[in-house]
Amino acid sequence: MIEIKKYNIFNNEIIDFLVDESYKLFSKIRGYNISSKDVNDKLKEKLKEIYIQNNNVGDIIYVVYKTNIIVGCAYINNSNYLSDMFIKEEYQHQNMGSLLLKKIIEDNIEREITLTAHHDVVDFYKKYGFIVFEESDKQVKMKR
Repeated sequence: MIEIKKYNIFNNEIIDFLVDESYKLFSKIRGYNISSKDVNDKLKEKLKEIYIQNNNVGDIIYVVYKTNIIVGCAYINNSNYLSDMFIKEEYQHQNMGSLLLKKIIEDNIEREITLTAHHDVVDFYKKYGFIVFEESDKQVKMKR
């Protein structure tokens, strides 16, 4: 069973998920392969601090659960900027991201949503009505 829940504040389970998935993506994009557990732990602790500090009133975290296990999430701030959207790698290409994005759009139908994406996911967002308004070699800014 797939379920999407909205939260206004991060709990430890959500923060741990965000940190793990952010770290994986950061490492993949930057080409890092750090074998030192101490370095990995320090980087993850810094990411955790950033998420806790940046959680403001009005921000919403959408969490996708499959059989009570977090498999994805999206973080949208009170300015309707979608800053993070993650689906665990083993659950990608199973409609989880689509369900999550549809829920965010449905909940924010009257408001413009903006985001910054990597080139490899632009077509995914375009399927849901997002358009490119700024582009660079590294990223694409989109809105809906």
